[in-house]
Amino acid sequence: MKKVKALGRKGKGLASLGESPTEIFLRGFLAAGLLTAVRDRLDPDEPTANSRKVLRHALQGGFALTGATLAARGLARRDYGLTTLAAGLATAGVIAAEYALRPAETAGFVPAIEEPNRVEEEEE
Repeated sequence: MKKVKALGRKGKGLASLGESPTEIFLRGFLAAGLLTAVRDRLDPDEPTANSRKVLRHALQGGFALTGATLAARGLARRDYGLTTLAAGLATAGVIAAEYALRPAETAGFVPAIEEPNRVEEEEE
């Protein structure tokens, strides 16, 4: 019997990366969420953990770990397209989680761009 070659280049694609991106995301999600929840529980000023903050940090941890892991694997394989895509999507995910789940007191707040203080010289 002849062996059938797989389509595409050998060793390329997400299937050759070892763990799936979903597994990596879940690991980062759980680690960051647990750290935030425990840290907030130990804060004497807050008797209960802020669930919105825990979810925001958990999502950001998942996106960050997934993006960093896939980008590092892409660099190791010299697959710069994967590296760029992973870093870009991870950054977009972290920013989206921050924007969607930011604290309620700052939800409508958009900071103004401040100009540096200019010292005007007096004309003599």
